[in-house]
Amino acid sequence: MRVQSREIIHEHQELLSALFAEYRLNLLRVSGFDPQRPKASRRRMVSFADRIPSLRIAVDLKTQLFRNTARRWNLNTVHDIDAVSLAVPYCHVVVPDREIADLLDRSHAGPSNGTRVLRGLRDLPDALADLTVRAREQPQGHDDGWVGEGEAFCMDLAGLVPSVSSGAGTQRSD
Repeated sequence: MRVQSREIIHEHQELLSALFAEYRLNLLRVSGFDPQRPKASRRRMVSFADRIPSLRIAVDLKTQLFRNTARRWNLNTVHDIDAVSLAVPYCHVVVPDREIADLLDRSHAGPSNGTRVLRGLRDLPDALADLTVRAREQPQGHDDGWVGEGEAFCMDLAGLVPSVSSGAGTQRSD
């Protein structure tokens, strides 16, 4: 609960405040706070936070990290956790460093979010090949989270290169 509260305050308070203001809400109202039943309010707040995948992953990984008091950690590790907590719920594949991969394995964040966590770049070509097969099998216009509205897959490098170079504003001159 404390790690979760810290995560909300330090990482999401500004965004939540803006969102709540837009809808004329506040955290007490959203969580159903009842001063006569503070423990019930706590459970509702935890339940609310657990429904935000990136928050759940960050809390689980930081809890795993801080649980081992013999291990020294640094701020870079916390930044890595923040990065993968945003990537894991929204990407099919992530390739973190060894320490973060271990934390992700212990927390089961990858399988829980349908994300493949790789231990090294050597495994990436096979993972991308599997994704390419899955993408080709998707019916055109079928949206199950693979592509945004009105977008399509680019399945080969020849089709990708012109779109990147035209959007980037720089072209190679050989």
